[in-house]
Amino acid sequence: MSACLVTGATGGIGRGVALRLAGRVPGLRLLVRGPAPRPPVDAEAVEGDFDDLGSMARAFAGMRTVFLYTPARPDPRLLQ
Repeated sequence: MSACLVTGATGGIGRGVALRLAGRVPGLRLLVRGPAPRPPVDAEAVEGDFDDLGSMARAFAGMRTVFLYTPARPDPRLLQ
């Protein structure tokens, strides 16, 4: 079972968090969107998108801790 999920691991903030946690947190899992370059860490990478609930369920499965970083301006359709 993985211990910590980092969302947005290919972006600026998520990538930095992943690099900081690598080697310190057992079972690190990275949520990535598409084939973007992943951080050079020993971690499980799972592809997902916040608009795809199935991919989010798979990414969050078994997590004890989540670093959740979302866009500052979410899609207004999702807020209804």
